[in-house]
Amino acid sequence: MKIKEMFHALMVSLKSIIHKILSIISTGAGRVASLFRTARLQTSILSRRILSWVKTLRLNKATAERAKIFITGEIWARRLKPFFSVKRNRIATAVGVAAVIGIALVAGPLSSGGVADIEPDHYKEPAPVDNSILRIIQAAPTGTITGDEPRKEVTVVFNHPLVPLAQLEQKTAGVIEITPAVRGNFRWYGSRICAFIPETGWEFGRTYKIIIRKGTASLNGKVLPDDYTFSFTFEIPDLDVSAHPMPYQPSTIDYNQSFSLSFSHAVNLDQVRAGIKLTCKNRAVPFVVAYREPSTGGDYDEGEYGYYDGPPSRDSEPNRRLVILTPSARFDRDAPVQLTVAKGLRAAGGIAELKKEASFSHTTHGPLTVTFKNEGGNFYQDFWRNQIEFNNNVDLATARAA
Repeated sequence: MKIKEMFHALMVSLKSIIHKILSIISTGAGRVASLFRTARLQTSILSRRILSWVKTLRLNKATAERAKIFITGEIWARRLKPFFSVKRNRIATAVGVAAVIGIALVAGPLSSGGVADIEPDHYKEPAPVDNSILRIIQAAPTGTITGDEPRKEVTVVFNHPLVPLAQLEQKTAGVIEITPAVRGNFRWYGSRICAFIPETGWEFGRTYKIIIRKGTASLNGKVLPDDYTFSFTFEIPDLDVSAHPMPYQPSTIDYNQSFSLSFSHAVNLDQVRAGIKLTCKNRAVPFVVAYREPSTGGDYDEGEYGYYDGPPSRDSEPNRRLVILTPSARFDRDAPVQLTVAKGLRAAGGIAELKKEASFSHTTHGPLTVTFKNEGGNFYQDFWRNQIEFNNNVDLATARAA
């Protein structure tokens, strides 16, 4: 801890100690004054009690004498006096007492960040809630909200009822003004909560201001003294996309390789088609796109790189977040293939936007090569497990004949 902070903590602690001493003196003086007043009013009772106490001392005089002998003879003369007769013991005792007092006074404030006890009258009770007027207890939403909830409702909670409970089903008018104006419906949750639900949804990128006008009155005659306003901005969420060959290829891809694109939101095929670019050696390759057909469950493709396609679809509708891209022309041999999704692509209904271009790179199969593994095994049985590995997928019957 820095010297300045320690000095500040010590000063705060000293100030707190002074306050405590003054408080103790004040409290003690008050108690003494109260005692004298009580004594003056009840002199006879106190006199009888004092007399009774003196008699008790007289009856126990022998006990008091034995206690005096024990304290002055045993404790002081035989134990404490020899100890304090040595100078270093007196010094050590004085230092120890001073250290204990110093730690007690300083350690507490320092351990709490240099803050001593709360000073009197420094903190006050919060002001009582004024229910003599109409107030807004809570209002939402505020700040920035995302497009995942395009019809998110606006709610305002009052401290007094504004509509009779018996008329909640018929009461459709609200006390909320929205700028810019939006078509929608008001709804009351009880007699104090007014909500507004937009008819078609909030407009992306726009800030809406909500106003409850001055003079709005409750059923018991309480009035809103000033305009109450809050605002929120409806922000477009990010659209995420990933792509991989379908069926999956561990390294290079086929010359007519299809791709599976997975979006975080449902997309429109026409917009996807316009926002995608497929190239081979920087040459544009035509393609078609389609939604993934409803899953029937189980493996999508047989073979080593088949994968699980999820449980069967209940509604038999295509998954509009999964798009299959199939090239209309073959790729070149041993050539780079680039799949690019342009920045600004919108999800269906415009509820999300791709904020950054997404690019996926692959390479088609090159010349076929063969690798023999486990040649010249160290043990006899290894010769029975030799492998022939190809760099590209091959037809097993053709490879066996070769």
